[in-house]
Amino acid sequence: MAGRWSVIDNIRKGKDMIAPRTSTCMKIAAVVGVSAAFLTACAAGKVESLNSAKLSGKEYRDKLAINYAQFARYEHDEMYDGASAGYFADKGMKALKGESIEPEQPGKWKISNADMRADLESSRARLMSALAKGAAAKLPAASARALVSYDCWVEQADEGWQYADIQGCRSGFKHAMAEIDADMMKPVAAVVKKEETVTAAPTPKKAAAAPDQYLLFFDWDSAVLDSQARQIVRTAAENARRADVKSIILIGHADKSGPTAYNQRLSIRRANSVADELGRMGFPADSVLTSGRGETEPLVPTADGVREPQNRRVNILFGDRRMGS
Repeated sequence: MAGRWSVIDNIRKGKDMIAPRTSTCMKIAAVVGVSAAFLTACAAGKVESLNSAKLSGKEYRDKLAINYAQFARYEHDEMYDGASAGYFADKGMKALKGESIEPEQPGKWKISNADMRADLESSRARLMSALAKGAAAKLPAASARALVSYDCWVEQADEGWQYADIQGCRSGFKHAMAEIDADMMKPVAAVVKKEETVTAAPTPKKAAAAPDQYLLFFDWDSAVLDSQARQIVRTAAENARRADVKSIILIGHADKSGPTAYNQRLSIRRANSVADELGRMGFPADSVLTSGRGETEPLVPTADGVREPQNRRVNILFGDRRMGS
């Protein structure tokens, strides 16, 4: 069924949006010595070809193509960068054809900021590890967003002056990776059910090893942390510092007692409440990644409209540990 649609059909429906570049166009221009106008026309042709290409029916390939099409269109239409547009349109077309697509290697780009280059290198290793563990098959949409957002981040870092765009691409990558990490981690250590209560503390399997996942719960229609919830956040924060983790991942949830759109917003508010508490504890904002799942992932399955205390929660997870931890 997916093969009946083209890449542009999916973009128009609002699907799969994302927050050394030598394209084929540039190679031809270098050989025959044509003008910049040729580069622009050539890149435009590649972008249009990708947008009109039929989907393969293979989910991960198609998600990559859709994301690359959006990125290439942005580079061509808004950034007036024909070289990047053509290059990333080529990657999208290769994805549709089933060729292996890897994230860009920062060392092959001219990234002058050493800290940013190091961040990119470690982030690439994190993404490659997730892909090697089967993330593309298990989470094709998030994996495609992560890869294309990463390439966007590399491309913007190479240009090195549009800081809002650099951070936008980086944020897109980090949020996609947070989704991947959360789904691929082991189940929560323990859940203690308390009827209509706000929080429940996790129970480690072994006293010597603190868990790297926590749950805290909320009152109905609330994103406010009470004293018990704040204590769980403090415990998680202390263990995160001891383990020297790179990031803390917060995933908000809601029960099914309200409208779907409202519950989505409420789940994000809950995650943000925990992020704010971590901020007050000194955790930098860029190390805390938040997302909301609304009512889509209940801990306890219920019918629509049911108030369920265990579904009003935030999952706290630790990202990759630093070297030596």
